[in-house]
Amino acid sequence: RPLIFNVGKIPRASSREMTVAAVRQLAGDLGVSDAALEAAIAEANLARAAQTATRSSAPVCLLHGTPPPDHRLHAAIEAAGFAASGLTLTELWLSPGPAVAEGTGDPAAALGAQLHARRQGARSFADGVDIGGEIPNPISRMANVETVEGAFPIRYLFRRRAQDSGGPGQFRGGTGGEMAIVAHKAPAGGIDYVISGKGARHPMSEGLAGGYPGAPNSYVWVHAAENASSSPIAADRLEAIAGKQERVSWGVHPLRGRDALYVRWNGGGGYGDPIARDPQSVADDVRNGIVSQSAAGDIYGVVLNTIGEMDAANTEKLRTEMRAARLALQEVVT
Repeated sequence: RPLIFNVGKIPRASSREMTVAAVRQLAGDLGVSDAALEAAIAEANLARAAQTATRSSAPVCLLHGTPPPDHRLHAAIEAAGFAASGLTLTELWLSPGPAVAEGTGDPAAALGAQLHARRQGARSFADGVDIGGEIPNPISRMANVETVEGAFPIRYLFRRRAQDSGGPGQFRGGTGGEMAIVAHKAPAGGIDYVISGKGARHPMSEGLAGGYPGAPNSYVWVHAAENASSSPIAADRLEAIAGKQERVSWGVHPLRGRDALYVRWNGGGGYGDPIARDPQSVADDVRNGIVSQSAAGDIYGVVLNTIGEMDAANTEKLRTEMRAARLALQEVVT
């Protein structure tokens, strides 16, 4: 009979449980014990550690976005005097990924752990998955910060879910993410990066049935002042990064000295009218930093008290006023 290895790619509890169960089933079908699986994990981790990346003194060109199918783009970059950094599509599929945790006592669960880095739109019955992967293509993986910093000459200032990025709706779209990086111990004093994303001017994930679109992408190059301090750069948001902001789009751009790159990727679209959303769900989103308090009031019509609790009476009053304003606007338009 055929061996089917059916795994989940979206980082939620049910998908992880399905993946772990699939690992256990395959191990059972092949007669692989937990001890043998643990030994294989340790052996593979040693092989990963033995792999050494080729170092070059040339400026680094970081390939970001959809991987090229083969090494032709790498060859063109290297012919121009840069060191290409990024996997091809073939290498991505064959890549063993980051090391698997050892000594957990449950090697199947360790193998089932996966990291993904894209958003998913809302559904007609539930919110979208935050940074969860596109429905038809949930294969994009994002390694943890330490792994990336260990492999590339960069340092993260921050990386997290982006507030107000999920499209508002009765069911909210999954959030996108945001991050900022600076060059760190890079050859030639910095790196070069490629931006090939879309959706910076207009959202790429529309809402349905009255839901709003998710936030668009954003790429911001922050130029540090020439007389900037030599102390390490520290910032927890874009506005806190000192320097002149320049929005960039397609092309190859340098990241030198104390300049920083900020990236926000779009969230999923919402489903249904935002003022039909459960008010407590909005309050929970505000508490978790997914939705701002201003968006809770202006878009969802939810009023919170001074300690962040949902004010039911004032919420109902505000939503009634918002519905009346819509009807009045409709009459004017008509």
